[in-house]
Amino acid sequence: MDLSRARSKDIRDESFPVASRLLAQPRRRAVVAFYRFARHADDIADSTRLCREEKLRRLDALEAELRGRCGGTSPAARLRASVEGTAASTAPARRLLEAFRQDARGHDYRTAGDLILYCSRSAVPVGRFLLSLHGEDARCVPSADALCTAHQILNHLQDCGSDYRLLDRVYIPSEWLADRSQLGNAAAGPQLRAALDRCIDLVGKMLIDAAPLPDLVSDRSLRAQAAATLSMGASLARRLEREDPLVRHVRPGPADRLRAGAQLLRRWLA
Repeated sequence: MDLSRARSKDIRDESFPVASRLLAQPRRRAVVAFYRFARHADDIADSTRLCREEKLRRLDALEAELRGRCGGTSPAARLRASVEGTAASTAPARRLLEAFRQDARGHDYRTAGDLILYCSRSAVPVGRFLLSLHGEDARCVPSADALCTAHQILNHLQDCGSDYRLLDRVYIPSEWLADRSQLGNAAAGPQLRAALDRCIDLVGKMLIDAAPLPDLVSDRSLRAQAAATLSMGASLARRLEREDPLVRHVRPGPADRLRAGAQLLRRWLA
């Protein structure tokens, strides 16, 4: 099924599925099922071919399958089956659907608080799912929430040009960027650059709050993944400070991935 989204993800954009290879079955099966569900639902919300009503209908159908109200072989049904017998549930996936519905309807973010609230639906559930799947202590939650929020904002900055041009979607708070049309330019002007830098500053604070996570997580594989994700977030933030996401898609380079891999290995062997 070709949904045609603004910019298709590939493996280089994701640290999540690569790190999940460290996990033992059946946890890895559940993680992969969650990832595929999230990608599928995101593709629906970001489709340039579907109207708003059809997007919402499909997202509602996914929730019905998550709740077991109908059969099926969709990513939602497979996720529901994958969490049976584990400590996890489909609640985080249902929370994700709230964010995808918000995207499908169209929404503006006036303040940084509005953006963080959106991330509590679009990103935080990923970390919550992983923590519950591994039976981690509640003390991990604040740092995991901060890490997921930081990466979501970084993702928005990476895609800010294509999101605006193809979906008329802007995640940069309007109090920082009053003229959203600047996102349609070939390069970032002074006002947009200032807004991007404020978003990166917000990410920096989130990463500071997230820094304790690897020391709080008990499971070795999840601890290693958290360390690598922290490293990758810091590297991407530095790149976005130097590079213009309107000129090209900013992504981590080989050296960034090497540093993240070193952190992963260090925590894995510790």
